[in-house]
Amino acid sequence: MFNKILTHHREKAGIKKADLARKIDVSLTYIASLEAGRQKPPTRETCSKLADALTLNDHDRKELLELAVLERMKTADLETIKNRFTKRNDRSSPLPQIDRPDKVSILTWDNANKKITEDDIPIGLEGIRVDTKVKINAFALRIKDTSMTPEFQPGDIVVIDECLSPKDGDFVLASDVKGTEPVLRQFKDYNKTVFLHPLNAQFQDIVFDRQKRYMITGKVVERVAKVKKY
Repeated sequence: MFNKILTHHREKAGIKKADLARKIDVSLTYIASLEAGRQKPPTRETCSKLADALTLNDHDRKELLELAVLERMKTADLETIKNRFTKRNDRSSPLPQIDRPDKVSILTWDNANKKITEDDIPIGLEGIRVDTKVKINAFALRIKDTSMTPEFQPGDIVVIDECLSPKDGDFVLASDVKGTEPVLRQFKDYNKTVFLHPLNAQFQDIVFDRQKRYMITGKVVERVAKVKKY
């Protein structure tokens, strides 16, 4: 569980609870409650602060965040997690890998914006099983417009997984930095110009600029309705 992993890293780093609390500007009671399992795992931002304070490497940082998301989203069998993360006497022993879920939540379009935190994601949403191996923060969306017909029809369910560097031809979910609803488009790279391309000619191309208007939330890795992987 998250609390045991946090304790493991804190003790390994030789940092007292009070010192860790000061480093990330929270109360000692909060850290104590986290480690005792009385407090639900923190948001992505606080997890990042914890990782910085504990000087975690990239692997341990990612694992800490993924376990926090697992428990906050309640999409994993927590008993399985408890069995995998038992108390360790050897502080130098490596931490086990976390199994990725085969079920993801179906979010609404307004909840699919990259800027949201785990606190904004409702618990108990409809979930769907996927065949593709995905990261812990993957989610599904139900297509609601005709911008990507004929490839994606309204009502189809697509699974979105993290993708920082999409390739030409990938189907991606792009979020407007102004906070409006994200859009599903095909990532098209024409030399120095990149477009977010709709398959339906009635919709217009969007010129993609990472530094200004749009950012990529993730890419489509599976269409559940017609059981197709990308």
